[in-house]
Amino acid sequence: MAKKSGMERVGDLAQLAKALKDIIKAALRGGWHAALIAALKHYWIYLVPIAILILLIPIIIICCLPAMLFGFSGSEDKDVNAMTVQAETIKSHYDQYDAYCRQRVAEIETEIANESDSESISYELTVEGSPMDVDWFIALHSVSCGNDLRLMDEENIKGFVAKTIPYNLVEKESDSSGSGSSDSGDSTHESSEIQEDSSDASAAYLLTITYLTPRQYFDTYEFSDEDRNWVELMHKTISEGGAIPPGEFGALFEDSDWRYNITSDYGYRIDPVTGERKLHKGVDIQMPSGTPICAVGSGTVTTARYSTSYGYHIIVDHGAGLQTLYAHCSELLVTVGDEIAQGQYIGRVGSTGDSTGCHCHFEVRVNGQCVDPMGYLP
Repeated sequence: MAKKSGMERVGDLAQLAKALKDIIKAALRGGWHAALIAALKHYWIYLVPIAILILLIPIIIICCLPAMLFGFSGSEDKDVNAMTVQAETIKSHYDQYDAYCRQRVAEIETEIANESDSESISYELTVEGSPMDVDWFIALHSVSCGNDLRLMDEENIKGFVAKTIPYNLVEKESDSSGSGSSDSGDSTHESSEIQEDSSDASAAYLLTITYLTPRQYFDTYEFSDEDRNWVELMHKTISEGGAIPPGEFGALFEDSDWRYNITSDYGYRIDPVTGERKLHKGVDIQMPSGTPICAVGSGTVTTARYSTSYGYHIIVDHGAGLQTLYAHCSELLVTVGDEIAQGQYIGRVGSTGDSTGCHCHFEVRVNGQCVDPMGYLP
């Protein structure tokens, strides 16, 4: 903007003085109403936009109020609907597991043909095993994806199928006693109708296609013990409903926000007794001595005794390979073989065994392996 000259600034001051004079005269003659009219006459070009903005402020607040109070519910609803659609889509892919397996076998034959220098390669085909139970496949795939729905698309599932069906092509040892003829120029056939005894004695290669079992998959891809336990628990939950799915345990203590009393989480730490770095296999919850401990789920008491490390402790078997342990009790209220209900008192908080203060050490075990209990507790 160009700088105003001295004459222009004098003119502006003169207009301002005239406007003020008119406003004062109007005020003296007709009060503040007349003064307001005079001000609008001189400054309407500035005041009208300001007035409009002031009038719009309540409207803006009213429009934004639902989002401020309740969040962007419309957006969340869309997200929930999108996740539901995605989950249904994933299920449709899992329903095609057998078809994906047959497709994988056909792809292997195509790969072999493409790797050959000639138009076709003569091989004897052996198929070992069969498609794994689909519940096992779902559990394996879900854990391998970190249970992330965004990764469970058709391409990813087919890729996982390929990992569960490896193949091996090796040159056959020469066999002079072999006899019979073969139609080596035709390597195409229905994979689902392949019979292991339909070998071709004149084939130059041996193609072995293997359907991995869950155990073989664990060993082939070196799953950790924790991942194995999660897969096995998920399979139980999918196929049989599981005894107690993660997150559905009850509370350890009645009428207590016990999470604020956690003094040590699951994971590696410096042991307060030995001073060594080791895995803390559960969570420690500080409570007054004698506080009743509740069973987090129904089950059968398999251990109720004293040991040097756990002190007086209880182990409850909930079925499906799931157990819970309650340690350092001052008193045991159950015995081995007792059938107990969720919420039942089974012991009282103490400091027996290797303990530095009154607390309950709580563990969750899946097929004998300790996992982080926090995912199971409410």
